[in-house]
Amino acid sequence: MPKVWQRVLCTYTRQRAAAQPLKRNPLPSRRTRGGGVRRKRAHPIVVQPLQPVGQMMLRKLLVCATLVSAYAGATGCSSHADSSGVASGGEAINTSDRPPPGGKPRPAQLRNPDYGFWDPGLVTATARTAYDAQDMGTRANPIVPTACLYPDTTDPILINGEACGNVHTLPPFANANAWTNAPSWPLKDFWVVQMNDEGAFDACNSGPPDASVQRSSPGNGMMGLTLLDTGESLTRSHLVLNYTFNGPCEQAAPFTRIPFLSFGAHKSRGNGKPIAAIHPSPGVPSHVSFTLKLWDISSNATPMASELWTVSSWGGITRMIFIAVGRSNLSFGHVHRHWNWPIAQSFLAPGADIAYYDSEELEARCPGAMTATRDGRAVSTSLFSTDDHATNLGRDVSYDLDLEALYGCASADGSFDAPAPSTADIPVDGVFWSNEIAGRGSPSWLWTSVHGMDVH
Repeated sequence: MPKVWQRVLCTYTRQRAAAQPLKRNPLPSRRTRGGGVRRKRAHPIVVQPLQPVGQMMLRKLLVCATLVSAYAGATGCSSHADSSGVASGGEAINTSDRPPPGGKPRPAQLRNPDYGFWDPGLVTATARTAYDAQDMGTRANPIVPTACLYPDTTDPILINGEACGNVHTLPPFANANAWTNAPSWPLKDFWVVQMNDEGAFDACNSGPPDASVQRSSPGNGMMGLTLLDTGESLTRSHLVLNYTFNGPCEQAAPFTRIPFLSFGAHKSRGNGKPIAAIHPSPGVPSHVSFTLKLWDISSNATPMASELWTVSSWGGITRMIFIAVGRSNLSFGHVHRHWNWPIAQSFLAPGADIAYYDSEELEARCPGAMTATRDGRAVSTSLFSTDDHATNLGRDVSYDLDLEALYGCASADGSFDAPAPSTADIPVDGVFWSNEIAGRGSPSWLWTSVHGMDVH
């Protein structure tokens, strides 16, 4: 068993990124470009029935995460997050597994310590779900509705008008679907995980919005997430959105919802400070760097995307930007939308003013706002596209996001209700990476990882 795992993933991740792309059974190449996807929420997407090899890969990832304590020395694997001391549905945690000294991020240049990631480089790698209370949304601790940011349900750019009404009629959920990889429930210093099977405000879900369904070990459920050091002296957060599994709302119409899985940092949920700033003063960071890898993706006509999204605010309103870093059978286009999230206990309440971009469009509209390199050479910022799942498969692509240029460009082209003011140090409170699938009746999947997050 250790030898199989070592061959399939541990050894693979030590190879040069371009050396051996993941081998998968070929899937039907039925690829059609979809139009814009109606999004009930500003996040999610993922996969088709896993073929034997893809299924094997996920199972090996699960094995390393759950059995690492038995053979970590033999394989060189260690795990931060396929275990849980306090979460529903968790496994026993191995608190001794931590990245070696080589996993430390590059030394930071002199910068204001009141900004940045709490865990630059994903070294400590503690994570948990979004609500502070572990029983959130259950009978013991019900959702507290709050006023919607955009109460006019006839608003033509509102993407989830049902939230304002549904939040008042949600019954107590059967589960809170709380999860962490820490030995005890953390209230500070953690990365935040969100899991929605959209519509998130549907009473048929097993848990509340942002925890619609349980987090699972990859290969064992829809919301597969784990944090692993596979012998590379670094930790990756693996987002395995596995839509070969159905949620409780899909009994009559399988694979027709919009699952969304997100991982990131926010000032009000674990990070404890803004990530960076727009119009930065000297020493205040305005760039975010990180590395993505595409591990597996279903080759069917299902719309899906790998996303980067950021959270800022001015004028008393949250302003988000969603970028489809990778997309297949869909286009965000360059659109402006309103979004409601009327839950008092949520860090995203009561909603947001949102701008959407495809990565290719962002390159054209806002040159320099986001750049990418692979093997030290400049490349397109597109991680994958409808016609190209292969170029970056199994390869690290490193990104640099210029938040000053991004929000400046979005403000200048009318992407928000009001442009960003000229005030110095407008905080960017959150940065997230997510996978999302818009179900069209076929099983689908999307497996990516992110690591090396830092600011400068």
